[in-house]
Amino acid sequence: MRLPHTPGLAKRSFQHLRYRTGMIRSVHAFRREPVERITLVVPDSLGDIAINSAITRAIRLRGAPAEITLLTDRKYESAVAFNRDYDAVALLDGYTDKPPWALTYQDQLAAAKALTPMMDALVLCQPGAWCDALWSRYHSLDIQYRLSGTPPALRRLPRLTVPAGAAEAVRPLRQRAVGRTAFIAPGAFTLKFGAAGERFFTELAARLVGAGWQVFWNGAEAPSPAGGPPGGAGSVVAVGHLPLAEVVALASGCERVVCARSGLADVITFCTPELPQYVLYPRTRYPYSRRPVRECYSLRAMGGVNVCESENSLDTEADLSAELAAVGQWLESPRKHTESTP
Repeated sequence: MRLPHTPGLAKRSFQHLRYRTGMIRSVHAFRREPVERITLVVPDSLGDIAINSAITRAIRLRGAPAEITLLTDRKYESAVAFNRDYDAVALLDGYTDKPPWALTYQDQLAAAKALTPMMDALVLCQPGAWCDALWSRYHSLDIQYRLSGTPPALRRLPRLTVPAGAAEAVRPLRQRAVGRTAFIAPGAFTLKFGAAGERFFTELAARLVGAGWQVFWNGAEAPSPAGGPPGGAGSVVAVGHLPLAEVVALASGCERVVCARSGLADVITFCTPELPQYVLYPRTRYPYSRRPVRECYSLRAMGGVNVCESENSLDTEADLSAELAAVGQWLESPRKHTESTP
């Protein structure tokens, strides 16, 4: 596994040394108390923006009525609506020609100063290109706790809310679904599977349709067979064209969710922590690390109480068969009625 922002080993070690010695800082204060305006920088990740809700919760718990602005890329603007603690969003569009994942420490500082010049405090919440080594040492939630300086007493799990109107918008889709419902999200930007990866999700959809399930497929086109046999059998409907809020509202109302580990899985989990989800990770380790990626990104560690996490790179037919058998057992297991952790 290698991510776009992963530097060579020497540069990576030097970045971490600068962070540990305080040469680069993730928290900056520009004015004295009281802090009235805070900018949080998450340039490039739907998942990290979702996780950032733990930091905004901590800010609100402090009791100060600070205005919180998220600085991010336009493609993640729709994620802002899930977090009621954000007061505003500033977008990187037009500020730099660099892709958002490539922004260095100085780039992020300069962007925040230019786009939110009235801020009293700044928190760089995503180390990305300026300290990749943190990702191999800590869980993604713990990274944001550390970067924001959130004390243990104020640490809460990430929580989001489906935006108003989204559930009503997908109600016609839900009403047409008869019987058991499942949501399948096969796509993932960061983590990739092997040669059998795509087949796992399409074959799972076909099996569910054959068993009478109504399947919502988070893609532009539904896999074949799209309609299934007549007579009350299942069907699969593509919903990848819907806005993010409606996709999450639809998934949150399904009986089961199966997805590749992605930022969408974060949003669904933090909106509905008790929802039964089967989340698939490739069996790999973070670059220059012995830590499995599941340890870096685990949803159960962030309050996904009914999340079943599986590791399988899906390289071979044997991998495919084993994973289809495992998810089949999970689908037929009783739903757990558990409460989420605060």
